Amino acid sequence: KNLDRCEHPSEFYRIDTGLTYPFIITSLQFARSAKNRKYLTSIYWDYVIFDEAHHLRRYMSSGTGNYRETLAYTLGKELSKKTNSLLLLTATPIQLHSFDLFSLLQLIRPDLFLSFEDFEFERKRLPLINMLIVDLHRFYDLNQFQRRNMVNLIESVLTTPPLINKAVHQFYEGISFEETMRDKSDKELKEDNDSKLEGKSDDKSDDKLDRQFNRHAKDLISETIIEPNRIKLYNYSAIEKAIQTLKGRELIIKKLQKYHFLSHFMVRNRKRHVYKDKFNERIVENVQVQLTKDEETLYKSIRLYLAKTYNEAMSSKNNALGFVMVILQKLATSSPPALISSLEKRIKKIKQYIEEKGWDLKPESVLQEMNLEEDDWDDWIELGSYAIDRIEQADKIKKEIEQNIKQLQVLKDFLKQLKQLHEDSKLDKLKEIVTDINTPHPQKVIIFTQFVKTLHYLEEELSKLNLDISVFHGSLTKEDKGKAVEYFKNYGDVLISTEAGGEGRNFQFCNIIINYDLPWNPMKLEQRIGRIDRIGQKKDIYIYNFTTLGTIESRIFEMLTKRIKLFKESVGNLEPILRNIGKSINKAILSDDNIVKTIEEFSDSLESNTEKAEEIGNQLDDFVLDKKSFQHYKVDQILDNRPYTLKDQDIFTFFNAFFNKLKIDGNSLGKIDRKTTRQTKKENMRSIEQTGKRADEDIFIIRLDDKLRRYTNLGQTEYEGVFNLELAKKEENLDFFALGHPLVNELSELCRDETFGNSSSILHLNSVHLGKLLDKDSISIGTENYHKEMKFNKRERHLLSEFLKGNGIMWMLVFESEFNGIFTEKNIRPVIVSEDGYILETLSEYLKYPRNMIQAVANIKNGQYNAKIGNPKEKTNEFYEQISKIQKKQLKSIIKRGQIFYKKRLQIERPKLEKYNEIMFKNELRRKLSLYQFKKAYITDKIEIYEDRINYLETKRPSKRQWLLVERTTDKQRKKRLTDRYNRIIKEIRSLHLETDELKKQLDELEFDLPEDIKRLEFYRKLSKRVWLSQIALILID
Repeated sequence: KNLDRCEHPSEFYRIDTGLTYPFIITSLQFARSAKNRKYLTSIYWDYVIFDEAHHLRRYMSSGTGNYRETLAYTLGKELSKKTNSLLLLTATPIQLHSFDLFSLLQLIRPDLFLSFEDFEFERKRLPLINMLIVDLHRFYDLNQFQRRNMVNLIESVLTTPPLINKAVHQFYEGISFEETMRDKSDKELKEDNDSKLEGKSDDKSDDKLDRQFNRHAKDLISETIIEPNRIKLYNYSAIEKAIQTLKGRELIIKKLQKYHFLSHFMVRNRKRHVYKDKFNERIVENVQVQLTKDEETLYKSIRLYLAKTYNEAMSSKNNALGFVMVILQKLATSSPPALISSLEKRIKKIKQYIEEKGWDLKPESVLQEMNLEEDDWDDWIELGSYAIDRIEQADKIKKEIEQNIKQLQVLKDFLKQLKQLHEDSKLDKLKEIVTDINTPHPQKVIIFTQFVKTLHYLEEELSKLNLDISVFHGSLTKEDKGKAVEYFKNYGDVLISTEAGGEGRNFQFCNIIINYDLPWNPMKLEQRIGRIDRIGQKKDIYIYNFTTLGTIESRIFEMLTKRIKLFKESVGNLEPILRNIGKSINKAILSDDNIVKTIEEFSDSLESNTEKAEEIGNQLDDFVLDKKSFQHYKVDQILDNRPYTLKDQDIFTFFNAFFNKLKIDGNSLGKIDRKTTRQTKKENMRSIEQTGKRADEDIFIIRLDDKLRRYTNLGQTEYEGVFNLELAKKEENLDFFALGHPLVNELSELCRDETFGNSSSILHLNSVHLGKLLDKDSISIGTENYHKEMKFNKRERHLLSEFLKGNGIMWMLVFESEFNGIFTEKNIRPVIVSEDGYILETLSEYLKYPRNMIQAVANIKNGQYNAKIGNPKEKTNEFYEQISKIQKKQLKSIIKRGQIFYKKRLQIERPKLEKYNEIMFKNELRRKLSLYQFKKAYITDKIEIYEDRINYLETKRPSKRQWLLVERTTDKQRKKRLTDRYNRIIKEIRSLHLETDELKKQLDELEFDLPEDIKRLEFYRKLSKRVWLSQIALILID
């Protein structure tokens, strides 16, 4: 409610704070409500990104063919119409059926398929495309028969247009047919040059414009998207000839890939492709706890009682009691103190119930409820019927009380036996394992349990081993949770956590997990392991799972481990099935049937569900998608060809210069300091072991001056964080100062603002640094991924040598450029020019990189850069007052030479940008024509449906005679019924006419807008370039 639009269309501001924001992050649950959805869909967005997009679901109604949407899906559909780009992120695009994928695809491109049946037809063709591409790759392994069959299949595919161009082909064929019919009509119709012709002059003018657009559109589409002679180009003999050469096969493969419609809209990344290094191995040890005879006897008794009560409760639909039995069974395998505590609470509750319900059976309770005294004889008559109901209720209550009394006695007996146990085999085994892990060197361990009572029990017992223990559970405040994690990270040996630690927290500094309790939902186990098996984990993962030997729980988890490789690898692909498997495990563990029979039934159910999940996964196994997924070698190629990527050192250098060297009107704008804290020896030793650095290294505190906060959109006065990416992964509680961080963004924007600093100034180059450059034969320019060696030519070397001696001056011209087309490319680059107009190309290239610029520019007299915030014209005038008249005359010629040089450099880059712009143009043209065709077909179909309905209703429209008959009817009910019926018909006809007129208006607008849209698109097909001088500096030697 506090958000509103700024004057700038791409930003929001909070009314309560006045701060602006370039984007909004919200939960799906919050956004999908009717009120918030209405607000969000009233705005046009640049990007909309849905995380966990499989929650955008709809369902197909059986028999009707209609779709029922969830609120989340409705939000996605409405936002897809109001955004330039829509990105859906999900690990499971198919939950239980391919209809899920179809629904997500319709959010991105609703024009591709009119129905789910169309989608399924095309989806089932994808294996054929994959098979043909694989066969072309292994061409020499095929025999002659296989090759001929392959050519036939390729011909059948390539002679039809790809689905991605289907709508464009329909549009092309439509205007071609229209053009043919018009030509035919011109030949057949012979009209006299009379007044009739004059009356049609406007129509002829419009017709001429339509013909011009159609011809132009046909030429444009033929040139950029479709191949009109497809049948001739891809006949059997042409394909057979092409596949004989490697180049020909590669060309055919590229053509076939266009027919894989999913690859145009879907990128599927597998973990093995994303992670360049080897996976961390999950090393699993299942710890089988052998109970003592007393423990085993008591466990079996408790289980049998709980199983019997659970099944009786479920039969009588007493879900609350069934839930209680499930919890008690879990507690039975957790720890004796946890079970004792819960039994005591259960016994207390049962006693309370018996007392309350027992009172209801007494006569005085009836009197009290009816608010009667014994002498209120006149009111006792009312008691009769009520008493009958109470007698029936009393019988029911009496039975419940009897059952509870029996239950009470059994629970008291269990409680007594539990308190008499003097051993805990499970705890003893835990102490043994934790001791082994910490011998000879201490290692961090996370122990998971489901119950807080067990957590505190383990905390007390493990503390006796001289271990530093932290606890983490849902009852802690947010602040206390943060402190617990930090303490464990920096000092602790063991963290004992409930499921609250299994979600949202990252513990990759630890690599050992002990599952003291095993939750009955495998997804919760995966969440636990996922806390340490994350990006940044350098070690193998050790997982200890506690089960009790000979129990049904042990048998079931043994099956899960074998069948779905639980613990060994991520089970994310099985999530749709495993999400609900907890109910099956409940039923199996608390079954009162024969254990062997129960195990067999669970095994069959697990097998069936797993096969279904694997079948869903197989639907997404795809050769083309795998080829288009994230590939490290491709990323490396891109990085190798990138001229520059900002590093953490660049950001630090910028901050250091801004806060420690820059003065505004004589005052600094803040302060950056390395954090100096008194770290303990233990903390620093741990940090050195984990990161190779002391705990207090590379952590910085940045304090902002009030004046800087007024100039910017920054809400905080102090930031604590790091510049190094690897350290940021480990120190998640600290800010990471990189592009995207509010402080980095705001300071960058401030420095770019024309009111900040000077658009013209005097710079002093560092003579020592420049001298070192001249001493080298060549200098390395660029980054680790992209660098090149450059040498100063003779003239450059001579000019710089003289410059170092104090002879002459130089100019730095900072040019900015902007290429505008379907996309926009901006560039900024310094050009160094000598006073006689010679371009120092090598030095210009060297100073292009921020790190080099900072090192090369010397500090001015007082050790600071002087800058002002104010009118740019006034600051420019100050600069011109400082330079001589001769230098002013030189400047015009120097700027012209610099501009010519910069434009030549841009011309080298232009072909690459034009190629990219042409690709963008084709994609945008295809999208516009496809959406036009989809909307036109949709509107036309609706008009036809409405007109058919109107024609039908017209046959039912009441005639004058029928209205007269109604007027003469004496039966009032019949008269009203007929009047209402006839009025409904007339009202519906009017309503349909209005809707049809509105649809026809939309169709006219659609057809009117298309030529303008294409004209506008063609305008941006040609790149335009704009170059301007943004800054100028007179360079002197320090």
